[in-house]
Amino acid sequence: MDAPIIVLWADQEYFKSLNCLAELGASIAARGEVYCLLSPEISIDQVPAEFQWMSWRYAHDPDLLEGLRSSIEGSPDIDRALHLQEADRPCWYEGIDGQAAMHLEEFQRAWPKLVEHRPFHFSAGRKNAAFGLSVWILADQRVVPVVYADRDQISVLNSDALVAYLKQKYSVPEIYALWPEEETGVSAHAGDGRMRQHVQHELIAMGIPLPQTSPVAELRTEKNYWAPGWFVAWADTAST
Repeated sequence: MDAPIIVLWADQEYFKSLNCLAELGASIAARGEVYCLLSPEISIDQVPAEFQWMSWRYAHDPDLLEGLRSSIEGSPDIDRALHLQEADRPCWYEGIDGQAAMHLEEFQRAWPKLVEHRPFHFSAGRKNAAFGLSVWILADQRVVPVVYADRDQISVLNSDALVAYLKQKYSVPEIYALWPEEETGVSAHAGDGRMRQHVQHELIAMGIPLPQTSPVAELRTEKNYWAPGWFVAWADTAST
């Protein structure tokens, strides 16, 4: 939970492992940078619907590799790895096949684009409350911050300080938040108590995926947008 950098590597078998899913759930509240990497062999469309809202990027993306290298080399908590200081990229990068190259090209061309995804700690209502923060950019260059909250975090009634901070940081008129209370659900917050409830259709129209428990073909509602079984299983494990 306190690791400065977390690297998740997913292939088709990853989402079938309870241990891997527990790791995935724990990364939401971890304090460090989280890198969710996809194996070059699978398509983003093969990621199960309930996990598509997370920050998956292809492990053979050169920009991703450079960012990961910089994070590791710049961290005061990680010993420098000599092989990361070499100028050449890892040798396996040049050997990707045509299918992997197509996966990466389609992924880079698609909108919206996820530009930031990390655990977000903000003391409001409860000290050191942990959230998941995703920041998206749409094709028209609008910025859309989305906060994911769980039941042990602050109440929506205490969220004004959080909303004000994120509005100023990303220069937006409002943010979206996913609250566990069914009467609130997916909401848009403008601050000072101003809130539009049950607006999940707006995120869906933008192409921004939401965490869910039902199949992708079903309508996402306030009852199924959060608390998927894999997260509940991780919470039970963490509590013991």
